[in-house]
Amino acid sequence: YFKAVDRQALCENLFFGLIDPAYGTLSADTPGYWKGCEDMYKPNPRGAAALLDQAGWKPGPDGVRVKDGQRLSGFYGAPPPLEPDTAVEIQAVAKRVGFDLKVETITFARNQQLVFDNAFDMLPVRWIQADPMCLENLFHSSNIPAPGKYRYNWMQLNDPKLDALFAQGRAITDPDKRNAVYAEAQKIIMDSALWFPVHNQVQTVAYRAAKKGYHFARASWVVLFQDVTPA
Repeated sequence: YFKAVDRQALCENLFFGLIDPAYGTLSADTPGYWKGCEDMYKPNPRGAAALLDQAGWKPGPDGVRVKDGQRLSGFYGAPPPLEPDTAVEIQAVAKRVGFDLKVETITFARNQQLVFDNAFDMLPVRWIQADPMCLENLFHSSNIPAPGKYRYNWMQLNDPKLDALFAQGRAITDPDKRNAVYAEAQKIIMDSALWFPVHNQVQTVAYRAAKKGYHFARASWVVLFQDVTPA
């Protein structure tokens, strides 16, 4: 399925080319970014269809693939503001290779319940932080959700080797050695095929150039204007 999605085309169609596609678990601007992810899951709709054929999923009368009487389908819950439009675009791409992806705009409360019940196929998530340690929030086994404890390892990935790499990354101060550790962690995550990056997160800010005192943080949801004064 990953091979069916052309992320560059998706970004151009939905965001007019103003937002770059994402290929890994970190954005390209994040320290420790592993560039090798860009060679994984390149768009190849014919290749995606061939893999489904080899796995025994054959197109049914309505174009949706079927195997042993079961339709190839999935559920994508898209809570605002995490871009229901992106989910619909991915749904359309999936349909072209015979995958029936059902998209539903859901509340955050519904999102929580789906996570606790492990009752979803796809959910969107993003994390803003200027350090590769943010990977722990989404992929460390200690962050697997549990009743009453809403955490963000929704895939329930429990990999001792990955946990050990996160511990190493926290302890190392040498930038090159640290980046090598996080590169290995990113490769493990991408090899698992549990996570499909779509696009980088962009915070658009409009401001008057005639003012001074703006401070823009690299990893913040908000912009603070209390120090801005006329130039």
